[in-house]
Amino acid sequence: MQTKHIEANYPLLEWMPYLHTSFDTQETNIHLYTTVHNNGNQYYDFVYGDQIYNLRKQAITSLLSNYDLSQKKVVVFGYDPSIEEVISHANAYFFVESSSDYIELYANHLNADIVINTSTMSSITDVPVDLSLFMYCPLVIDLTVGPLQTMFIYRAKELEMPTMSHIDYMRAYITCLSQYLQIETFDIDKIVNLYILNTINIVLIGMPSAGKTTIGQALASRFDKTFIDMDHVIESKTQTTIPSIFTNSGEKGFRKIEQMVANEMAQRQNTIIGTGGGTIKHKINMDVLKLNGIVLFIDRDLEYLITSDPNRPLSKNQEAVKTIYHERYPLYTKYADIQVKNNGNLEDTIQTMEQAIRKEFSL
Repeated sequence: MQTKHIEANYPLLEWMPYLHTSFDTQETNIHLYTTVHNNGNQYYDFVYGDQIYNLRKQAITSLLSNYDLSQKKVVVFGYDPSIEEVISHANAYFFVESSSDYIELYANHLNADIVINTSTMSSITDVPVDLSLFMYCPLVIDLTVGPLQTMFIYRAKELEMPTMSHIDYMRAYITCLSQYLQIETFDIDKIVNLYILNTINIVLIGMPSAGKTTIGQALASRFDKTFIDMDHVIESKTQTTIPSIFTNSGEKGFRKIEQMVANEMAQRQNTIIGTGGGTIKHKINMDVLKLNGIVLFIDRDLEYLITSDPNRPLSKNQEAVKTIYHERYPLYTKYADIQVKNNGNLEDTIQTMEQAIRKEFSL
């Protein structure tokens, strides 16, 4: 029976269920063992060791394989010895490890060709530098753990810079891992898509009374996710009602709290997030929610919306609902990754949404 040794630490452990159909973990005070069964006749005993360094180095080398580093300048935020070894043959490189390093960065290194964020302590909403300051259009790589992308990658895409995210890194890592274990049966696309589907948030947007709560609870059951209503979170945190917030602090006060909650929700994984009807009015809300989420627009026609609800301060009457519908509809379609009508049978609508989400990940 063949046994190979490798460190299975975070984030690799998150990927283990998707590498094989069965696995066991046993934690001791010395090592973390993960046994992965393969075709019933082989297992791999994953333990802490030096191989993790080599695999990480190989994966980063793979990401940069299309770039002649001898002709490139590289800036790295945070420090990682495996990255330093990979880029040691670059034309020039500079590590930004503390706030004092930014003066050197701004003085001499904004002509970099490649920018890498490697800080394992970073939040997905952290942006270590304003990318628009760079003179050229550098390749931006962010190794911060997250199922989709970080704000750093998001901003790079807005600037039309080439990017590589944690997902790209893990794809390269799994390829190197399969070569090390001499396994040819890894379906990397399926592994990645399953991982994303099982960790990603599904963000529901739509008009008040479009069905976000009912549909969100149903989708949470079908995808084994947790459902959270942002309006309920706001009321829980403020210990008051949304109409009361509007009365005491106006819409501006409410939107500020909503922005704080949206940022908190972006840190979650495997959650169905029901947004308020006006969450889409502020770009920063959707920016952070899309980092970790796929956005589903529940499109309910105006004639089916509730036109008088005391719990919805901006939906006081039919004319008010009509006004905000026409104001917000272009924003709903702008931010939606998936758009589904909700005018007919609710079960049919939920089934259509489930199929659309699975199709998004080729599952």
